[in-house]
Amino acid sequence: MVFRSSKKLQKPKRQHSVHKGAKFSGPGFKQQFLTWFRHHQSEIKRSLKELLESPGATIMSMTVLAIALALPAGLQVALKNSQQLSQGFDNASRITLYIHMGAKSAVVETLSQQLSKRRDLSKVQLINPEEGLKEFEQRSGFGDALQYLGSNPLPYVIILTPSNQYSDVNASQKLLLELQQLPLVDKAQLDLEWVKRLQAIMTLVQQGIDALALLFGVAVLLIVGNTIRLAIHSHRDEIKVVKLVGATNGFIRRPFLYTGIWYGLGGALLAWFMVVAALAFLESPVEKLSMAYGSGFQLQSMAFDEVSYLLFSGMLLGWLGAWISVSRHIREIEPG
Repeated sequence: MVFRSSKKLQKPKRQHSVHKGAKFSGPGFKQQFLTWFRHHQSEIKRSLKELLESPGATIMSMTVLAIALALPAGLQVALKNSQQLSQGFDNASRITLYIHMGAKSAVVETLSQQLSKRRDLSKVQLINPEEGLKEFEQRSGFGDALQYLGSNPLPYVIILTPSNQYSDVNASQKLLLELQQLPLVDKAQLDLEWVKRLQAIMTLVQQGIDALALLFGVAVLLIVGNTIRLAIHSHRDEIKVVKLVGATNGFIRRPFLYTGIWYGLGGALLAWFMVVAALAFLESPVEKLSMAYGSGFQLQSMAFDEVSYLLFSGMLLGWLGAWISVSRHIREIEPG
């Protein structure tokens, strides 16, 4: 495999005579670092070359890894787009002000005009008692029974839509307490329970995606570990030979670790391609649906930091799976 570099273990030829009494201090730190760096550089290239020598098996293994990485990554992108779509729903949270019974219409209209000038409110709607009673008759189905009422029991109602800066639950509740203190307001109600439920659902989905990512991460470790185990078994005799000439487990482990990193990186790149291809396939139907509802919603792909995280996770899982496998199986291989 990559143990051709074991030739470096041969004793170098003596080029200069050593004077009597001179002390041999060995290579310096700089020389040791350069040797270490060149060896790593050589192993990186050689491990990649060996994977390219068997493209069929390499692509199959990377495809399996890509599927395991693409599923949680795709679900995370879907959740991000769902959160983008729900931001408009958060802004639709409303505050309903119920005015004291007997308040004069002119005073209530003045209050409504004052509220419409506030920057923290994007929409103000005034509903008088007659309009409220008519709407109640239509929705409740008690139209005949309401005819026996001597007077209209409904007060003036002002429905307020907070601006974007008050779309958060806590900010809306602070605004609610402020509006509750207005003199004409008998009761203020925040219609935000469904927003809390939506946020709770989003949190639950995020936790589910995290759990799924952890599960598939374990699957990636097992796949890479099994692949490296087969590679170790095919080079069993070579490992025995290099151990006979004094190679350490760390020296033997190194090429297999780089092989695991290449597997992880290749699987992550394929996973990225799968997610992008799925989004491109769904882009046209989503655009048509958005236009049908008069919305400007557009699918968002993976951002740069998300792609970087995916690639780093793939490489880390590939390295960790290879390290676990090679650390276990190399100890079992001993010369003789």
